[in-house]
Amino acid sequence: MQFRTRLLLTIASILSSVMLMPAWAAPPVFWVSDTVRPDNTVLVTGARLDSIRSVEVARLGDGADSADGVPVQAKILSATGHSLKFVVPPTIEDGVFRFALIDKDGSQTTRLLNAPTVYWVQGDSGTEATPGGWLRVLGRNIFRSEAATATLKGEEGAVVTLRPRRGNLWDAAFDLPQDLAPGTYRVAISNGSGGEAATSDAGVLNVIRLPEAPTLRVNVHDLGAKGDDKQDDSGAIQAAIDQVAAQGGGTVYLPRGNYNVTRPLVVAPHVILKGENRDLVNLVWPDFDTPPLSLISGFSDFAVEDLTLIATNHAHIISGGFAADDGGEDGRNIAIRRVTVRASAYRGHISTSAAGARLNAASKLSTGGGDTVRLAGSNLTIEDCDVLGSGRSLYLLRPRGAHVARNIFYNGRLGWYSITGASGVILEDNSIRGADLQSTGGGINTLARGWPVSENALFYHNTFERFLGWDREALTSDGGGGYFYGNAVATGTDTLALDPNAPAAQKFRAQADLDWTGAALFVLAGDGVGSFAQITARDGSAVKLDRPLAIAPGGQATVSIVPLQRRYLIVENQFTDASFAVQFFGTSLESIVYGNKSIRTGGFINRGMNYLRGMQPAWYNQFIGNEILVGNAGRTALVGMWATDTPPDGGFLNYGSIVRGNTLDGNARIDLRGSAKKASGLSTAVIENNEVRNTDIGITVDPGSRDVLLRGNRFESVADPVRVTGAKANCEGSTCRIK
Repeated sequence: MQFRTRLLLTIASILSSVMLMPAWAAPPVFWVSDTVRPDNTVLVTGARLDSIRSVEVARLGDGADSADGVPVQAKILSATGHSLKFVVPPTIEDGVFRFALIDKDGSQTTRLLNAPTVYWVQGDSGTEATPGGWLRVLGRNIFRSEAATATLKGEEGAVVTLRPRRGNLWDAAFDLPQDLAPGTYRVAISNGSGGEAATSDAGVLNVIRLPEAPTLRVNVHDLGAKGDDKQDDSGAIQAAIDQVAAQGGGTVYLPRGNYNVTRPLVVAPHVILKGENRDLVNLVWPDFDTPPLSLISGFSDFAVEDLTLIATNHAHIISGGFAADDGGEDGRNIAIRRVTVRASAYRGHISTSAAGARLNAASKLSTGGGDTVRLAGSNLTIEDCDVLGSGRSLYLLRPRGAHVARNIFYNGRLGWYSITGASGVILEDNSIRGADLQSTGGGINTLARGWPVSENALFYHNTFERFLGWDREALTSDGGGGYFYGNAVATGTDTLALDPNAPAAQKFRAQADLDWTGAALFVLAGDGVGSFAQITARDGSAVKLDRPLAIAPGGQATVSIVPLQRRYLIVENQFTDASFAVQFFGTSLESIVYGNKSIRTGGFINRGMNYLRGMQPAWYNQFIGNEILVGNAGRTALVGMWATDTPPDGGFLNYGSIVRGNTLDGNARIDLRGSAKKASGLSTAVIENNEVRNTDIGITVDPGSRDVLLRGNRFESVADPVRVTGAKANCEGSTCRIK
């Protein structure tokens, strides 16, 4: 068997060498950094880029009557086999640019800069939208001027052009017409610059017409509930829910009052549990000796609105969408609106031993105790709520098209928040706070077993504050492990064979219960270094990719297959009192950290690492325009690009990082770590136009960092502006090249 596998790999290696592009072909491009302005550095990754002899840049005209600009020669700052850095000519007006890479034989490779790169679209019904609802388009360079548009092309040829209600570089919101016909539409997005040539495909949007909402409305008083703070109203409320469900759905209405509830309530599909006003209607549970798993639960197509929930000893408070077993489908269409929760298992004159017993019991539910709000599935809505519980404030499992807006979430004792296995999440205008000296922050992750993908999440205009316990991260990614690390060779345009003789600690795991579908493959070294793809299928030691790699890996290519976390947009949030404001911990790909403010945190960290037997890269992430206002947090605050560990056989775990236009004040610095010179883990970084003030050291670069460009950085009251150890820096003015 081993001989057969080795023979297969040898044949595959020969085939891959045949599939490699000939030396005279234009160099392939893997990734290009934007958004950029005139006089900014552009980073291009690919192969054979050291053959490029010149770069030309032209600004595209913005409309049919606007001609493209004349190409202008760009200054090349550095070129290696796998990276090229050039400057957008400062004489060109800002906009969308076309650049041409011209190699020694005259061959050209052309790409656009600042055209929309769409990550995902989301509607008012989650993964779908409704007539009169809304559409969001999210990614890079989405909105650059008021001339931006979204064009919807229907299956029958209908074309609808929309103007944005609001927008920024990363996100644009559009209102859909009330008379928009249901159907499937192809969406194209223009950011207002570059004309038709810069219009980008945004994928497909399904517009659906929701069924008419049931008009049935049952008052719980009609079934015997009193809300007098004396009678047990549990039976009457549940009876009202069951009656409405039996008649096809509707609203269960609770007038003003304090309703004693002694058992869990189960909300059936197509039922809305709704109070008169959350300041007037309280559901009050007793101090259970052994609390039920959830106080309010449902599976699909239900809502809870305009209520206050009060509890003492509790497990989960509101739960919805969770399948009966791991193999079932998650729920859908769940909404929590204008709900207040005040739940504390530690209220009153409770002894320290009793408090400890309750904490131990709660910790069996999760590392942060019971969840105040926990939802799973598609089209999840949490809006205008104020929720405080004893443990974890928010848990979203496999959310598909979730909108979480204008809420206050309090993390309790050891509590945190968790978004697991995301695919289209908008979390905006919320406040997430620590409510206990042991509460921590939280983040987004791939911690669910058998779910190796989390992608497409927007964290916009939120505040995160007072995280004093545990690891204290305000917003971190997480999800350790990996499936394979070692050599691979192409056996077809989109298939690879994995070498079963990989290092013992990093062999692929052949257990039948592990599904690799959706995991990421990164080429860390050798042919095609810097390229990546997703796994769509696996057959033993062979994998199929979602697209062909531009360079077919030969027998010496080193790849890592790990859970995929990508395309997180972390925009204009404020972080106060935490260990780190934003941390990418392990795999991260094509994420943006833009315009955030940090006060008494450890700053912003991009960390590729060997995490629980998985070589997890942090690639192509950009940190732009962030501010560290107060760097004192018990440690030196950082904008840090790190490869905490280096692969045993070489390769880059931190690659293609952009750090531009950040402001660091008060004991803060920019820190590049690649571990060791002989096994450099960090490569190909641009550190540009940052301002560092009032600190001992401005920028540090360790011996394990290579192919780093420092350009246009400014320092004020900094004793040692740039400290490079173990490598030679070639500096001219404010530009330093580190090989």
